[in-house]
Amino acid sequence: MVVIRRMEHYYRKKKETTKRANNRGFSLVELIIVIAIMAVLVGVLTPMFTSYLHKSRVATDWANLRNYFSEIQADFTETGKHNPLVPTDPSDLNFYNRTEITFLDGRTVQMKDGVFFGDNKGAWLSDCILLQ
Repeated sequence: MVVIRRMEHYYRKKKETTKRANNRGFSLVELIIVIAIMAVLVGVLTPMFTSYLHKSRVATDWANLRNYFSEIQADFTETGKHNPLVPTDPSDLNFYNRTEITFLDGRTVQMKDGVFFGDNKGAWLSDCILLQ
């Protein structure tokens, strides 16, 4: 009787250890399913994320252009004449394809996601078109 109880105890203990040994991690199928779900989420969210990035770059460009034109208008209001630093010559090759804003105080800002141009009277906010 004592021998049988010892054997039962031994086999019970062996079952518990093998049970624990088999539950040590995730199976390969579970990992593949998780990776597939993550791939689908990335595939769905990437276009939305790039759209948001584009919109934020365009908003940054518009804010920079508004600041630039406000500065030009304030300078014109103060002096009563056009500033020679403001490009107004349409014969210049870069007049219709500017990707950099040079403020009157010398700061330069690169356009993030577009170009801007004005008419031959000078680039004003109402004449400005931001190409996306």
